[in-house]
Amino acid sequence: MGSVLLLYNPRAGNTFFRYSLDYFAEEMQKLNYDIRLFRSSEKGSMEAYLRSCSLEQVEAVFVAGGDGSVNEAVNGLMARDSHIPVGIIPAGTDNLFSKKLGMSQDVETAIRQLTKWSMRAYDIGEVNGRYFVQSCRVGFVAALKQKVSLDMKNSMGRAAFYVKGMGQLAKTRPFTAEIHWPEQEEPKKEKLIFMEVRLPDDGKLELLGVQAGLSKIPKSLVRLKKDKEGAVHYWAEQLFVEIPQGHMAVGVDGEVGVSPPLAFQIHSKRIQFFVGEE
Repeated sequence: MGSVLLLYNPRAGNTFFRYSLDYFAEEMQKLNYDIRLFRSSEKGSMEAYLRSCSLEQVEAVFVAGGDGSVNEAVNGLMARDSHIPVGIIPAGTDNLFSKKLGMSQDVETAIRQLTKWSMRAYDIGEVNGRYFVQSCRVGFVAALKQKVSLDMKNSMGRAAFYVKGMGQLAKTRPFTAEIHWPEQEEPKKEKLIFMEVRLPDDGKLELLGVQAGLSKIPKSLVRLKKDKEGAVHYWAEQLFVEIPQGHMAVGVDGEVGVSPPLAFQIHSKRIQFFVGEE
């Protein structure tokens, strides 16, 4: 009999996932799986556990938490070159990646979706040895995410980001990014207030930047198109970004990230994730 491993963040979101633990166990036992459970005690403990635990006979790793918990799981598995598929139970404040996978935001409905065992391979990004499933952000949005405490997120939900965002935006300072990629002989220099490298899941990295000097910041930075005023857009399999200013906030999947300069690469279709029914 195979087994599944459940990584559980007891402080994620509204902290109510604990009431669904028995339901998860019942549904997996119907599929004749043994259940192993790891309860996270602090930030980073999921990743540390996955780096060292035995994965013998583990057929799937399930993560109950938000985007930060998913990032920890992916980094733990990638560190040991594991190809075990990953399923997400959306129990955090931000569950953006689970939504991308078509997972219901109702916990027990999502658990039932996982029992269908439907999967799809997705690209994984890497920056300075840190892996991500969504994006790496540089600038005030990254700083904003890092300044919102866990207690604030749990009590206020997404509204916490708007409350902090008003003050953070006023402190925004432009930075100069020198962008290199193999196909480009000369680097591109851009003066930006925000930069994001994300994964469109087409085997390439997508760099999106907002130029400094705009009289009005767009309502949705991540939906900017190349032909929009103030937008910078590049695609490549590898990117190297030099940012000379110090103390620049960098976030990886919404968490505290790495320090510039930033070396990016893509791992095409590297991990299979459980997806919701179409």
